[in-house]
Amino acid sequence: MNIVVYKTHEIDDKTWNAITEGFNESFDRSKTAKEFKAYYCNTILGYSYHALAFNEIGEILAGSTTIFPFYYLVNGKHELFGTSGGTFVKKAFRSDIFIYKDMVEALRVYCQQDKMRVIYGVSNKNSFRYAIRILEVTHLMDLDYYALPVRLGCILKTRWQPLINFASILFCFSLAFLNRIISYFINYKAAQSKVSIDFNDALIKTRFKSGYIVINDEKYFIAYKVIIEDGIRTIYLMEYRESGIRSYRALSKAIIKILKHEKADIILFIGTIHHKQLGLFKIPVSRQPKRLPLTYEIVGQSSDSFKTIIADHKNWDFSLVNFDVR
Repeated sequence: MNIVVYKTHEIDDKTWNAITEGFNESFDRSKTAKEFKAYYCNTILGYSYHALAFNEIGEILAGSTTIFPFYYLVNGKHELFGTSGGTFVKKAFRSDIFIYKDMVEALRVYCQQDKMRVIYGVSNKNSFRYAIRILEVTHLMDLDYYALPVRLGCILKTRWQPLINFASILFCFSLAFLNRIISYFINYKAAQSKVSIDFNDALIKTRFKSGYIVINDEKYFIAYKVIIEDGIRTIYLMEYRESGIRSYRALSKAIIKILKHEKADIILFIGTIHHKQLGLFKIPVSRQPKRLPLTYEIVGQSSDSFKTIIADHKNWDFSLVNFDVR
């Protein structure tokens, strides 16, 4: 198998068509090459990194995997991180279980030359064991789910839906307004995490384009997305900040905004919350829709102190901004 690594703008139209065809075939989608190119260019560097696997004579694309670059702050220092995603291996080539490994190894070498420090990803149920055993990445933590079930009857799909919805809506609005009032007197704020995405205007411009509802004024930043999943109107809270910092007050404001302006069945936040709050309920592991294991690997040589910081999940600030795992 021939493995070639490109940056997004280095791929020709013929290869883009092959990537699009392979992805659509693997995931039963109907994306276009134009959509793919725009998506992969929408990063902090203006491009992504792609490893492409071709058959021995280089004529047929067998698979592809991508790394999306982001700038992170590690103890206040800017570092280049990469999110692993966009992976497929065409059905005709899946008997070779090392195609994905070969693509990943090629990306590691290439990204190390561009001074990338860490590559991370969120595996699905099928790929997690492969990632740990074959790719030899490290399991950092499982991402948490936080939720506010606004229309509980719609979620439970019970015949008592109208009555249960009425009660849950009343409860959620009451809770939200109570939290809003409390947050004016007691406002818990998250301390700066040792490992966090560099959240700035450049990231906002690339990360929150079409499809997101964004509130960005002098004091608050709130972003969310509305998705219909199995008939349930789910509001994914992507980010909430007050003067650039996650806070109880910003979260309370975000929930109120969503309840007022969206007919939400459920509000979900996925990731870490490093401040006290009463607005969202942490979903027990047994009730989570699916497991979301966050894995990472350090690329190249790093100091022991850097490795220690990265290896401790308590140091990480992570949400759907870092990696949209929906």
